[in-house]
Amino acid sequence: WVGILSAVALYGVIAYVITAKAGADVPRQTFSDPPVLTLYVISLAMFVAAFILPSMMSGTPATGRTTVAVQAADETLTHVRKSLIIRYALLESPAIFGLIAALRGSNWLLFVPPALLSIVGLLASAPRPAMLRPPRS
Repeated sequence: WVGILSAVALYGVIAYVITAKAGADVPRQTFSDPPVLTLYVISLAMFVAAFILPSMMSGTPATGRTTVAVQAADETLTHVRKSLIIRYALLESPAIFGLIAALRGSNWLLFVPPALLSIVGLLASAPRPAMLRPPRS
């Protein structure tokens, strides 16, 4: 989680360093540029998908033979971890699309809206100890 949040910050630094000199001369029309708007729409779709897709995954683990409780707890924990990995990957993607928009438009400010989506989503999905603990049986 912290690594992905750090990656988003690093993408911002990259966008700023590469486009800082050109960014002062770029007009505001780049925010309404069709490719930039397309990247923004994709970013928003990924943000929404990050909260919908993990919850759509099957939540009921399959149970086995004699050690049903142990297997169910282990499978539930594995399911939670997989869901978090999917959510975090989808939440990082708006920042990546923002980086592409910033590099394409030569304006580091184009990175800010998608990066804010990533940061808000990551903060809302911060892992809590109860999320990673197996259920008691």
